Amino acid sequence: MISNPPFSQQNVIIERSFELIDKEAIKSFALLLPLATLETEKRATMFQAYSDKLSILIFKKRIKFIGHTTSFNRGCCWICYNINALQEKRIQWV
Repeated sequence: MISNPPFSQQNVIIERSFELIDKEAIKSFALLLPLATLETEKRATMFQAYSDKLSILIFKKRIKFIGHTTSFNRGCCWICYNINALQEKRIQWV
């Protein structure tokens, strides 16, 4: 599953993504989220529980979304789970 979910719903989306993993409804996911996603205790606890296959891709520059002329005003990252190509490096700068 690849998604750019509404940032205001990130807790619900992250929790649901891990639920789908546990139910074997999906095998992996990649969620485009703000860097601030990594800053809360609740989400850190969730990520720690799944750290065996969790990877984070952090952008070196702020990204530009299609249809916008300027960069998004927040740093973003990909939160990925069970993506084989990312397993050797858990945190990557792209």
